Amino acid sequence: MKKLFLFVLMAVIAILPNSCSKDEPAPIIITDIELSDDELIFDFTGGIKSLRIVLMRDNNMVSGEWQLSGGEPWCTPSLTNGDTMWLSFEVEPYEGPNERKAFFTFSCGDIKKEFVICQREYSTIIEISPTETLADALWHLPLDSDDIRALKIIGKLSKDDFATLCEMKQLKNLDISEVDIAELPYRAFSHGYGIDLEKLILPKTLTQIRNKCFSGLGVKSITIPANVEDIESNELRHISSLENIGFEQGSKLKTLRGGKDGGVFSGCNIVSIKIPASVETIEAGAFAGCRSLTTISFEKNSNLKDIRSESAIGFESATSDIIRYSYYGAFSDCSSLTSIEIPASVETIGVYAFLGCHSLAKVTFEKGSKLKEISGYGYYVEKRYPATHWHGVFSDCPITSIEIPASVESIEECAFKGCSQLASVTFEKGSKLKTIGGMNLIFPVSFDSSGAQAHLGAFSDCTALTSIEIPASVESIEECAFQGCSQLASVTFEKGSMLKTIGGRVYAYNKDNCRYGAFGAFTGCPITSIEIPASVETIEVAAFQDCSQLASVTFEKGSKLKTIGGKSVYGGVISGSKVYYYYYGGFASTALQLFVIDAETPPLCNNYAFYGVNSSAVLKVPSKSVIKYKMASEWKNFSSILGLDE
Repeated sequence: MKKLFLFVLMAVIAILPNSCSKDEPAPIIITDIELSDDELIFDFTGGIKSLRIVLMRDNNMVSGEWQLSGGEPWCTPSLTNGDTMWLSFEVEPYEGPNERKAFFTFSCGDIKKEFVICQREYSTIIEISPTETLADALWHLPLDSDDIRALKIIGKLSKDDFATLCEMKQLKNLDISEVDIAELPYRAFSHGYGIDLEKLILPKTLTQIRNKCFSGLGVKSITIPANVEDIESNELRHISSLENIGFEQGSKLKTLRGGKDGGVFSGCNIVSIKIPASVETIEAGAFAGCRSLTTISFEKNSNLKDIRSESAIGFESATSDIIRYSYYGAFSDCSSLTSIEIPASVETIGVYAFLGCHSLAKVTFEKGSKLKEISGYGYYVEKRYPATHWHGVFSDCPITSIEIPASVESIEECAFKGCSQLASVTFEKGSKLKTIGGMNLIFPVSFDSSGAQAHLGAFSDCTALTSIEIPASVESIEECAFQGCSQLASVTFEKGSMLKTIGGRVYAYNKDNCRYGAFGAFTGCPITSIEIPASVETIEVAAFQDCSQLASVTFEKGSKLKTIGGKSVYGGVISGSKVYYYYYGGFASTALQLFVIDAETPPLCNNYAFYGVNSSAVLKVPSKSVIKYKMASEWKNFSSILGLDE
């Protein structure tokens, strides 16, 4: 029996965990993989180059093992996994006519990082001595210069040498990256009939691009050197063959220039572009009319501050006095652009920046955005040739959802007007938003005999929007802000709201021509019930006018409400004698069944504040204030006024 006991005891000890044994190491969790380069470039001779790999967790370097996948047979990495910080790639020599690429993916856990090896196509290499010309150097080659399709030049080039290049009609790829020149000669590529290239790599020593140096040039791909600090706006404009623009790593370019007649890349057929981190300003018109541009991205740690727009007023012709208005923005009429992420550094976006971007369905903002305002405006000019104008940064774009950065303090009138597919609007945590803007226009008879109206709110006519939560920081929702949002059934307010005014206005142009209209923050919205924050002091005339499904209005406990607006408007004379009026109020023409407010003193109600409200609607107020409300103007029109506890 003793032996049996000892046997069982030893068996139990054997299966128990060894308290002295070392625990299994916890898996390394990383948040990013940082590479010294996103791309390594080799010439056709091949060779070996190295890449630095750093695993990061919350901005701190950590050790761990990475894996490498992808690639091509002609490009061999020294390792496919490991924990080292350096990895080398060996690339074979290449004699093909076009550059080739190998795509790799580094991974560690769930984190992945893409990487590219690029090898240039085969080129004839010519080194020009200080005493000879390009023509001399070509003469010494063992092949006919007319047969050269890819050429790399080392040394110096004169204006005459560029004329020689223009005579090489079979030339498709030109690499002058190692030519020592600060700027290209005047009309460098316009000799004879010019030249058509597939690809052009510019000199590394180039500091500016001007002198109409690309006039006469047809080219599909250009690489802008890192040292270039300025490109004049008319240099690359309307090169219709230009499909790809690359910027050398470490670019010093600060401004992408624009202008009324077009900007640096306007009218080009580029499909995608990556803006260097050094760029601080994209001027109005810089990419105007780039109708093939589908993708815009920004290099990491972008310094971009301004995305600009402009407007211009001119005459139809030199002999005409008919005024014409023109508007252009950094990306106006980029009709194929589908998405964009705005860098965190951006502080201002011009109102026409994305005018005519009819495919722009996704707009996001990099974390940590500094943007203060999403702009918009509207007005009419009533002169000899009247005109009406309204524009917003994203108005009429097919955006489906958007998160407004916490830094934004104002969303101006028309900012998202007419975004008919916008179904979701959210606000980043910690929002500083103070104003949701709006305004209205009623055109005078001299402009529009039909008496047309325009409600120009920040989110007017966002017909897919069904609900929204207003940030606590908002102090004012202006007239028309959500007017025309025909599906907006739910409006809530973040806890701790500081909202003071829910705007509205009744507009009558003049009594003789009977121009009138109701323009409230939520006029006509299908809201069914709403709880209004205690902080609200003013509900202006027509704020909830014609909310025909609004049955329940409750004010948060501790209401500071002072005024509910109302107004009558002269509507003209009928049959020569009968005077007709229109009536507008903060809650006029709603379906109110219940109105609850705990203010002990009845807020001031202007005439018609509750015009057209169901006579059976119930008003609930503090029990000790019931008599006050029964005697107060407009409040007394409720047929049933009860205490809150009834």
